[in-house]
Amino acid sequence: MVLSFSVVLFSCGGGNQAATEEHQAMVTEHETMEKEHATMEKSHADMEKLHTQMVEDHKKMAGDEADSSHQVMEAKHQKMIDEHTKLIANHKTLVDKHSELVKKHKSGEADKATMEKEHKQMQADHDKAKKDHEKMANEHEQMKKDHEQMKNEHANKDKEGDKKEEKKSE
Repeated sequence: MVLSFSVVLFSCGGGNQAATEEHQAMVTEHETMEKEHATMEKSHADMEKLHTQMVEDHKKMAGDEADSSHQVMEAKHQKMIDEHTKLIANHKTLVDKHSELVKKHKSGEADKATMEKEHKQMQADHDKAKKDHEKMANEHEQMKKDHEQMKNEHANKDKEGDKKEEKKSE
């Protein structure tokens, strides 16, 4: 797909060296956007995997015991995951839209001016997606910190419980 987009943009230059260089720059930018989207999708999948692991860790630590502080944290994390899922869906829609533009450009449905306008919009959309992803990554780092704090709190509760058991047995 990138190659076909490259060929279309390159061939639209019509021998004009400035247009050819301009099109090649657009091709390079588009290839970069595609790579960044792939990285964002992988990163989000990693976030979801870690969140699932966090929930499993907590179940191992707490068992069936009710834990209101964890429930609050879990609700906060689930809200983040839900927001992240929406952002990823928006990003996928954006990538699909870009693919459609590539097809349109390849078929000759779009002239150079239209292609340039659409490419600028693609860049703006992509920049927003990157900002959204940075926000997600920052929130995910906070989620990791919250999880570590929760693990430490459970470890301390376990130690306190062990001390109480020792006193009872004495």
